[in-house]
Amino acid sequence: MIGCGSQPTATTDCVSGQTTTCACPGASTGTRTCGPSLTFGACVCDGSDAGALDSSPADASPADAPPADVTTSDLGAADVGGASRDAGVADVGVDVPVVTPACPTGMVYVPPAMFTMGRTTDFANRYSPAHPVRLSGFCIDLTEVTVAAFGECVAASACAAPDAIRDSCNWGMAARADHPANCLSWTLARTYCQWRGGDLPTEAQWEYAARGTDDRVYPWGTSQTSSVACWQAAFVSHRTTCPVRSFPAGRSPFGLFDMTGNVAEWVRDAYSGYDASTTPLQDPYNAGTARSSRITRGGQFDSTDTITGSTYFRDRHESELGWQQYGFRCSHPTL
Repeated sequence: MIGCGSQPTATTDCVSGQTTTCACPGASTGTRTCGPSLTFGACVCDGSDAGALDSSPADASPADAPPADVTTSDLGAADVGGASRDAGVADVGVDVPVVTPACPTGMVYVPPAMFTMGRTTDFANRYSPAHPVRLSGFCIDLTEVTVAAFGECVAASACAAPDAIRDSCNWGMAARADHPANCLSWTLARTYCQWRGGDLPTEAQWEYAARGTDDRVYPWGTSQTSSVACWQAAFVSHRTTCPVRSFPAGRSPFGLFDMTGNVAEWVRDAYSGYDASTTPLQDPYNAGTARSSRITRGGQFDSTDTITGSTYFRDRHESELGWQQYGFRCSHPTL
């Protein structure tokens, strides 16, 4: 062995418990002890083997160490020695990376959380009472579904074309390919999302993606500010929709565009009053019936009332209506 004095070399050249001297840094000497396998162990210097020139036991085998291509960040606490099996990962310094679940292209991941949904009071009990909701993680579109994206579903014969009977309907307008698809019903919006392998977001998913956990009134914060959204309530006249991503200053806590303004977005739920329970609801969703009114969120380009663009405002409409103010985005399970 390197760094040791004259040592027996054969596995039968020592007797269990036998000691011998070995070299240590600084010209000092240490001791090695013969173990039960009749081979000398590591050189111990000053009561520790930390400074030994050779700290590997003579009878160590490659099976005692992780493979050469595995780092400690790949190992759980139970894989890093006996002491670590009784301790948390942080106690033994093991670096376990946090992996963000993958989402389809064009979507962002919203992690699991509990938040307060709704408002304490309102003028018609439309968005009260405030109540706790617990959500699982999910993916959601970064932007509202555009005319160009919806056109792929039409070209695949999976979706009917939206209405194009009014000037403010974007379908068929060559210059509005990057505007949100509008003038479509809840049913058609959901058909598109399901064609992509997802669905419309639930009302709870939509609200959390818009407001986060800090109870903000608008996706960008708590104050009404101009030039942050495509809506008339932002002191700018908008007679039609805007290209998606036009207002980066108005993004939500998760980076989503146009959660206020542009088009009011269909969500999956049927309309009903909120549950007043103080027990957190897990992933709430009201499926309703074929005749149920459905919900839109986020206000639209021609909104003049600031409350309609708030993160908690909810409106109800017949599911088969397809006005120019209605559009949508999709949600999707993680990949």
